Amino acid sequence: MRSLLLRNLPPADEKSRKLSENEKIKASTIFKVLSNIVTMVKEGNNNKNEIFDNSLKLLDKDIKVEYLEVCDINTLDYCEEIGHNNFIAIAAKIGNVRLIDNVIIG
Repeated sequence: MRSLLLRNLPPADEKSRKLSENEKIKASTIFKVLSNIVTMVKEGNNNKNEIFDNSLKLLDKDIKVEYLEVCDINTLDYCEEIGHNNFIAIAAKIGNVRLIDNVIIG
Protein backbone atom coordinates (compact mmCIF):
# COMPACT_ATOMS: atom_id res chain seq x y z
CA MET A 1 0.00 0.00 0.00
CA ARG A 2 1.27 3.46 -0.88
CA SER A 3 1.82 6.04 1.81
CA LEU A 4 1.25 9.74 1.52
CA LEU A 5 4.55 11.58 1.39
CA LEU A 6 4.76 14.84 3.26
CA ARG A 7 7.16 17.42 1.85
CA ASN A 8 8.28 20.88 2.75
CA LEU A 9 6.06 23.14 0.69
CA PRO A 10 5.99 26.92 0.42
CA PRO A 11 3.40 28.57 2.66
CA ALA A 12 -0.04 28.87 1.13
CA ASP A 13 0.15 32.67 1.05
CA GLU A 14 3.27 32.44 -1.13
CA LYS A 15 1.38 30.37 -3.69
CA SER A 16 -1.71 32.55 -3.57
CA ARG A 17 0.39 35.58 -4.55
CA LYS A 18 1.01 33.85 -7.88
CA LEU A 19 -2.73 33.67 -8.62
CA SER A 20 -4.72 36.43 -10.26
CA GLU A 21 -7.81 37.67 -8.43
CA ASN A 22 -10.00 35.62 -10.79
CA GLU A 23 -7.87 32.50 -10.19
CA LYS A 24 -8.18 32.98 -6.42
CA ILE A 25 -11.97 32.91 -6.74
CA LYS A 26 -11.79 29.76 -8.85
CA ALA A 27 -9.33 28.17 -6.40
CA SER A 28 -11.83 28.65 -3.58
CA THR A 29 -13.93 25.89 -5.15
CA ILE A 30 -11.31 23.39 -3.93
CA PHE A 31 -12.46 24.06 -0.37
CA LYS A 32 -16.09 23.65 -1.48
CA VAL A 33 -15.23 20.16 -2.80
CA LEU A 34 -13.60 19.15 0.49
CA SER A 35 -16.43 20.60 2.57
CA ASN A 36 -19.02 18.76 0.49
CA ILE A 37 -17.17 15.46 0.98
CA VAL A 38 -17.17 15.91 4.75
CA THR A 39 -20.86 16.82 4.75
CA MET A 40 -21.83 13.76 2.70
CA VAL A 41 -19.85 11.41 4.96
CA LYS A 42 -21.36 12.96 8.10
CA GLU A 43 -24.80 12.45 6.56
CA GLY A 44 -24.05 8.73 6.34
CA ASN A 45 -22.93 8.30 2.75
CA ASN A 46 -19.84 6.09 2.50
CA ASN A 47 -19.82 5.46 -1.25
CA LYS A 48 -16.46 6.96 -2.20
CA ASN A 49 -17.14 7.12 -5.94
CA GLU A 50 -20.53 8.76 -5.50
CA ILE A 51 -19.16 11.25 -2.98
CA PHE A 52 -16.19 12.19 -5.15
CA ASP A 53 -18.25 12.41 -8.35
CA ASN A 54 -20.86 14.68 -6.73
CA SER A 55 -18.26 16.82 -4.99
CA LEU A 56 -16.03 17.34 -8.03
CA LYS A 57 -18.99 18.88 -9.85
CA LEU A 58 -18.47 21.89 -7.56
CA LEU A 59 -14.93 22.44 -8.86
CA ASP A 60 -14.32 25.24 -11.33
CA LYS A 61 -13.77 23.91 -14.86
CA ASP A 62 -10.35 25.61 -15.12
CA ILE A 63 -8.95 23.59 -12.22
CA LYS A 64 -7.22 20.33 -13.11
CA VAL A 65 -7.19 17.75 -10.31
CA GLU A 66 -3.93 15.83 -9.95
CA TYR A 67 -5.22 13.63 -7.14
CA LEU A 68 -8.11 13.30 -4.73
CA GLU A 69 -7.45 10.62 -2.13
CA VAL A 70 -8.84 9.20 1.09
CA CYS A 71 -6.10 8.53 3.66
CA ASP A 72 -6.01 6.92 7.10
CA ILE A 73 -5.46 9.62 9.71
CA ASN A 74 -3.08 7.45 11.76
CA THR A 75 -0.98 5.67 9.12
CA LEU A 76 -1.33 8.09 6.17
CA ASP A 77 -2.00 5.06 3.94
CA TYR A 78 -4.45 5.47 1.08
CA CYS A 79 -7.87 3.93 1.79
CA GLU A 80 -10.38 2.37 -0.55
CA GLU A 81 -13.29 3.17 1.78
CA ILE A 82 -14.29 6.55 3.12
CA GLY A 83 -15.42 7.25 6.65
CA HIS A 84 -14.39 8.62 10.00
CA ASN A 85 -10.70 8.49 10.98
CA ASN A 86 -9.81 9.50 7.43
CA PHE A 87 -8.68 12.67 5.81
CA ILE A 88 -9.18 13.77 2.25
CA ALA A 89 -6.18 15.11 0.33
CA ILE A 90 -6.38 17.00 -2.94
CA ALA A 91 -3.81 18.46 -5.31
CA ALA A 92 -4.92 20.56 -8.23
CA LYS A 93 -3.48 23.01 -10.72
CA ILE A 94 -4.84 26.34 -11.77
CA GLY A 95 -2.68 27.95 -14.39
CA ASN A 96 0.92 27.19 -13.43
CA VAL A 97 0.22 27.00 -9.69
CA ARG A 98 -0.20 23.68 -7.91
CA LEU A 99 -2.51 23.87 -4.88
CA ILE A 100 -2.66 21.26 -2.14
CA ASP A 101 -5.30 21.02 0.58
CA ASN A 102 -6.74 18.47 2.97
CA VAL A 103 -9.51 18.07 5.50
CA ILE A 104 -10.04 15.64 8.38
CA ILE A 105 -13.31 13.73 8.55
CA GLY A 106 -14.10 13.72 12.25
